[in-house]
Amino acid sequence: MDHHDHHHHGTNRIGITIALNLIITVAQVVGGLVSGSLSLLSDAAHNFSDVIALVVSYIGGVISVKPSTDAKTFGYKRAEIIAALTNVVSVMFIGVTILVEAVKRVGDPVKVNSSVVIWLAALSIVMNGLSVLIIQKPSKNNLNIRSAYLHLFTDMLTSVAVMASGIAMALWQWYWLDTVLSVAISVYLIATSFKLLSATLSILMLFAPSQYDPDKLMKLIGAVDEVLDVHHVHAWQLTDTQFHFEGHVVIREDLCLSETVELRKRIKDLIRKQGFSHVTLELEYERCVDGDCTKEND
Repeated sequence: MDHHDHHHHGTNRIGITIALNLIITVAQVVGGLVSGSLSLLSDAAHNFSDVIALVVSYIGGVISVKPSTDAKTFGYKRAEIIAALTNVVSVMFIGVTILVEAVKRVGDPVKVNSSVVIWLAALSIVMNGLSVLIIQKPSKNNLNIRSAYLHLFTDMLTSVAVMASGIAMALWQWYWLDTVLSVAISVYLIATSFKLLSATLSILMLFAPSQYDPDKLMKLIGAVDEVLDVHHVHAWQLTDTQFHFEGHVVIREDLCLSETVELRKRIKDLIRKQGFSHVTLELEYERCVDGDCTKEND
């Protein structure tokens, strides 16, 4: 299965999970209003954020495989990263909104219809669990789908907590649990978003991949007999799976063209073994006077 087929398969799965989460969201909003449960409405808000995340992920997945053009030489590959960033920001916004509403209820717990909370939380667990299983495989190799997977998995966990609180309210009338759980859900939403936010911003800011070890790579290149120096080095990620490297390599001898082609290939192979999928090298030969080489400005 090629890259396009992987995307097509992944986006089809996202389409199914969108439908499942729309059902959950509508059911929980109605149930939350009927039962008076803020935690159920909070879970509905989280599920609605899942719908937004999944829709954006679906659109991002479709756009990202569009071919490149003369004006857009990288194509639309960054669409998935922008989609992932949108997902994370939406989760954090939902988390802050829930926290504000929960704080308003502190000290004034509302009597909740616990049976409605239990049944609808159970429905959410089943639907979200199914959604998680549907997109688990494509999420392993795609940051965009992984962000949607994070939405679904965390919502399944919060639904378990909501159902547990519903049971506690039914048995012991602990209605304050509804407020406490709403605060916990919001804090958890915000906290789990930071790691993914950092990853997406690093890619958009053209930071080097986290596994990139510049000292190790420079030593590997420098160990090649023909290499005198390496400069003008840049390493960045185009997407979560495509790592790029570029640099200028100064060689010791004035080689003929066929020899530089072979040398460039050897150096590129070394760099690719460090996880880079695209390598651009410029070979330079500069004569040194008294050990001082004049290099072009970066």
